[in-house]
This record gives sequence, C-alpha cells and structure tokens, in this order.
Amino acid sequence: MNQDQLTFANLKNNLLDLRPPNRAMKKICEKYNYKFVTVHDLRHTHCSLLFEAGRSIKEIQEKLGHKNPELILKVYTHVTESKNEETAVAFEEFMRN
Repeated sequence: MNQDQLTFANLKNNLLDLRPPNRAMKKICEKYNYKFVTVHDLRHTHCSLLFEAGRSIKEIQEKLGHKNPELILKVYTHVTESKNEETAVAFEEFMRN
C-alpha cells in the first residue's frame, strides 16, 4: 500500500476488471434475494458515507484517486447539500446558545 494505491486494483496496481467481481456479487445477491449492487455502487456508497462522516472533499478526492475535486462535488452534490444544511443548522444552534 502506498499513496498511489488504487482502491480497486489488480496485483500490479492497475485498474481491476470489474466484470468478475460484479458477476460474483450478482450470484450472491440472487442466492440471498438481495438487491443487486455493483462494485461501483459500493464505491459510491463508500464516498457518500465518508461525506456523512464529515471527511473533507480533499480527503475523499485522495481516497478515490480523483485528480480534480470538482468531479466529486458534481457527482455527490446531493450529499454535500445535506452536509451544508447540517452546517447551517449547527451554526444556528451555536448562535442561539
């Protein structure tokens, strides 16, 4: 593991072909009657949870390996809007006290 380590990588730290893990995930979901989610869906959920946990855009950008934080802001606007609302409410409560 190093700073350039990809989240979903093969043993040579190259992009992983997601078809095999997605097929495995589909079999598991069918077996247990779960809603099918892809590896990409798990990545999206992971990012959303990082936002909800209060991690900064810079931290998430580095974790996901994106070069540009604007992409993360664009894709995860729904999460950042909810965090902005929480921040506004927290500030309002602080000012009332």
